[in-house]
Amino acid sequence: ETALLLQIRKDLPRTRLRAGVPAAAGGAGTERSPAELVEQPRFQAIMERVLFVWSVRQPASGYVQGLNDVLLPLIVVALCDRCDQPVDHLDGGLLDRLSEEDCSAVEADCYWCITKILSEIFDHYTHGQPGIQRMVQRLKG
Repeated sequence: ETALLLQIRKDLPRTRLRAGVPAAAGGAGTERSPAELVEQPRFQAIMERVLFVWSVRQPASGYVQGLNDVLLPLIVVALCDRCDQPVDHLDGGLLDRLSEEDCSAVEADCYWCITKILSEIFDHYTHGQPGIQRMVQRLKG
């Protein structure tokens, strides 16, 4: 489990919001940029725990590089929903407005969301990648 945690921790600093995410509108310029949101330790901790628990519960695949990028939009949407803020005006200070209880609820929601999403493509990440092999055969046929 230590190696798994190290791999997840190696990927987390690479997690970035893509260009084009608008910042929160209005205010006196005190809002933090959307990019700052994913760099916050609290955000990183949510990602780490969700990815770690999911990976431990999926020993056939474990953690696969890039799962952090699958999880990122789920967390952003869940946080915005919890703060009743539109995603298209993301504020880097979003986490500052949430209690620990709210953050735990976001974390749990995101765990179940990523579990459902990845259950549909799980065999893309297991040994031999049978899901990808089937897709390649379909494309050839």
